[in-house]
Amino acid sequence: MEVSNRSTGAALVGVRGMAVGFPIFDPIAGVVVSLLVVHQGVDISRENRQYLADSAPPESEQAEIKQRIRDHSAVHRIHDFAAYYSGHVIEVESHAEVEQAMTVVEARDLESELRQRVREIDRASDVHAHLDPAGLGEWKDTAESASSSA
Repeated sequence: MEVSNRSTGAALVGVRGMAVGFPIFDPIAGVVVSLLVVHQGVDISRENRQYLADSAPPESEQAEIKQRIRDHSAVHRIHDFAAYYSGHVIEVESHAEVEQAMTVVEARDLESELRQRVREIDRASDVHAHLDPAGLGEWKDTAESASSSA
């Protein structure tokens, strides 16, 4: 039985108890309804804690997002990747290393393609794809960036 059905039932018991001459049923029903409301609030809070705290999505979802970026033929590797919940959607920020000779128009088109690839994942919403020229050696060579070489 749902919480709303339980609280309605408790309220009816309180009203009926009052109607037949047992006024003690009214405050008892009020306590039961209050406890049910608090219980429901705690359940909702537990379910939504990760969304409210901007926590990271599960590793499997992050891996899927990274793979969508890596799979583009113009991307050499990625670094400085971050994905986090903002409400019920996922916000993504990633740097992709690309050819140094890429024109501004090519870079703009690539950023649009990368954003679209990630947005194809249902929960992905706002995507920031930063393009960095490959080979400059400015970025720390982490296990993530080294393992994502094309």
